[in-house]
Amino acid sequence: NQDALLANPQQHVEELEAQLRMAPTEEQFDEFWEAHEALVEAGRLPRAYQEEADTIYDKHGKRFGRQICK
Repeated sequence: NQDALLANPQQHVEELEAQLRMAPTEEQFDEFWEAHEALVEAGRLPRAYQEEADTIYDKHGKRFGRQICK
């Protein structure tokens, strides 16, 4: 029983981008990101896709003054 996220990480990243782009409030934006972070912490997303997700966060987080600290 293969993990669906590991089977198609690009789809996860695309869905995350849509969620962050359309988040109506800062709180909703944070909720979407926190759900994503839980998957990352569980080791369910390959590194390259984590970096892509960080870039998406920075892109759409600007409207809420959010940026990944590196």
